[in-house]
Amino acid sequence: MYLRYLHLRQFRNYQDQQVKFDAAKTILVGDNAQGKVRLVGH
Repeated sequence: MYLRYLHLRQFRNYQDQQVKFDAAKTILVGDNAQGKVRLVGH
C-alpha cells in the first residue's frame, strides 16, 4: 500500500491541510517534534 494523498482536518494545529505525494519515493526522517509534517505543508 502506498500513501499518495493525505488530508488532515482539525488535527493538532491544522484546521485543513492537504498533501499530495507525487514522487516515486518520499522519505521523512527525524525525531519527534522536528517538523516532518511542516516539511510537506505550506
